[in-house]
Amino acid sequence: MLESSRPATQIRNGSGIGFGFGECGSGNSVGYRGNGYNPNFDNADEYPPSRGHVQAPPRRSIDLNALVNKRPRKHYYTHEKQHIYSLILQLNGPGKRLKRGVSSSVAQVAECPRRVVQRIWKEGVKGLGIHAVKCNCFKKCGRKKIKLNIEALEAIPPSERTTLAQVALNMNMSKSTIQRRLKEKEIRRISSELKPALTPQNIKERVVYCLRKRGEWELKPCKSVDKNKSREYLVKYVLPAIKARWPESDRWNTIYIQQDNAKTHIQPNDEVFLREAARGGWDIRMVQQPPNSPDTNINDLGWFASIQSMFQKKMPKTLPEIVQKVEESLAEYEHEKLNRIWLSHQNCMREIIKHKGSIHYDLPHMKKEMLERQGLLPVRLTVDKQIVDDAIEFVNMP
Repeated sequence: MLESSRPATQIRNGSGIGFGFGECGSGNSVGYRGNGYNPNFDNADEYPPSRGHVQAPPRRSIDLNALVNKRPRKHYYTHEKQHIYSLILQLNGPGKRLKRGVSSSVAQVAECPRRVVQRIWKEGVKGLGIHAVKCNCFKKCGRKKIKLNIEALEAIPPSERTTLAQVALNMNMSKSTIQRRLKEKEIRRISSELKPALTPQNIKERVVYCLRKRGEWELKPCKSVDKNKSREYLVKYVLPAIKARWPESDRWNTIYIQQDNAKTHIQPNDEVFLREAARGGWDIRMVQQPPNSPDTNINDLGWFASIQSMFQKKMPKTLPEIVQKVEESLAEYEHEKLNRIWLSHQNCMREIIKHKGSIHYDLPHMKKEMLERQGLLPVRLTVDKQIVDDAIEFVNMP
């Protein structure tokens, strides 16, 4: 049922009594035209009512970006509120009533809304002085910390929590929350941090490795089980692939193939390897990485861990599936990530030179992704000449 606040007028006719709206005895009344009048009811007093369309005023557009980027309400500390109160006293004087324009001037100087200035002034007047103006937020305030259920995290199978994105999905939490808990050391990554014991000779070999002059590197995945298989793989697959894909402009420079110190690998002076490597006038040499130094190997430094994370998400069950999923992971791997790992390898070598072969160093954060987006990602890192001279002097010490 609809009701109206307009006065009702009793109308008598031959058939009985009815009720209508309007001025009594006024046949030409135009009806209500006060606040809240809707022009669509301009002809509502007519019967039958007019069907003519009345254009309504346009709706005000709403900027959704402005709503999203709107700053949340700021909480002012005691010293900030007292500073605003002292500014009011300087412009207004000791009176209890704010003068015209004082709140706007103080708000502009303090970079805060006028309502904040007026509220602080009322607090000071009510408390009879600047000491009554203080922050009312005691102890912890604001948004409460989201707790991480450790038992629920442990219940997730290890194969389904290899990355932060997987943990966030299974925990029904945002990835940023998981990242903050990791930074707060509430949880930690389970990884193999190889920090082997180094002999004095190992330390010098690490520095010599980083100081060695080299060109472009081509690394091989090792699938052999003995030296014969390793030699066969190098001669049949690695050397022909290098010669087929190497840039012609860099054809006559020395190429180094690096391998670790596994017992199943061939020696750098292997006769069969040297003969096949030199075939066609190529200068391809084999080098060993320093002992107990996984940080000098790009595979151990980041590539194996990244491929393993992609491989575990595919969850292969049989040996053919394992081979297939490994090849798929290699094909899907982004070359931009390989560029970043190469820069991390150069960064490790620079720190090894700087710390004279020690493994106790912190790898500086280069912000490679940000530099890559800006088109400023370097190809090679530089080392100060003084650091290099000190490292050479350290290597030549008896």
